[in-house]
Amino acid sequence: MGEAMARVFKLSKLNMSQMLARVGGRRKLNHTIKLLIDI
Repeated sequence: MGEAMARVFKLSKLNMSQMLARVGGRRKLNHTIKLLIDI
């Protein structure tokens, strides 16, 4: 269960960052990646 949850969480983070890249552009994406790494 734990491994599957971790995989889904990683995928959701990737999808979020890709969506933000389209919506907000590169600067916002870099900021988001920094926030995600901190979590």
